[in-house]
Amino acid sequence: MSQVSNRDYAGLFRRSLTGLAQQKGPLTPNDCYRLLEMSTGYLSLKQIMDIYEEVASSHPLRELMPLDRLKEEGILIRGDLVINNRTKEVVIGGRQTPLLTPIQYSLLCLLASDVGKVFSSQEIVEKVWGYPSSDLGIIVSLRIHVKNLRRKIEEDPSHPKHIVTVGNYGYRWVV
Repeated sequence: MSQVSNRDYAGLFRRSLTGLAQQKGPLTPNDCYRLLEMSTGYLSLKQIMDIYEEVASSHPLRELMPLDRLKEEGILIRGDLVINNRTKEVVIGGRQTPLLTPIQYSLLCLLASDVGKVFSSQEIVEKVWGYPSSDLGIIVSLRIHVKNLRRKIEEDPSHPKHIVTVGNYGYRWVV
């Protein structure tokens, strides 16, 4: 039996998605999820999203992916940010991010979970680290983690568009 390459899976996913769209017209959410589930172990999230965007540009797919179902599948989409909680993959602006540390990943998920909400530094420490933030040292550590996270996800970390500092209070995610 021959070995199937990643490129073969990408081609199969593209043909399956396109074939279903041509055959049935607009895809149902179940069609999309079945294909997504079938491909998750073989393709990166970036590959899946690139193929999906390519097919969606010529077929009416996008409006049929309800966000509540994506959330059930462990996928969070916020503007150009896509987080796959099952595989811990993060794609932003169409590019796969470098590997995030567990703290960076938790911080990103927290901020992106409620777009526009300002999370205080204390609230972030309690939710990400899991204990009260009475120590000034942990707030300094938070600032370092935010700075490092920005380096990985922002186009220009010195002028962030997504992780915005709100005074000396905290941070928020902006789409």
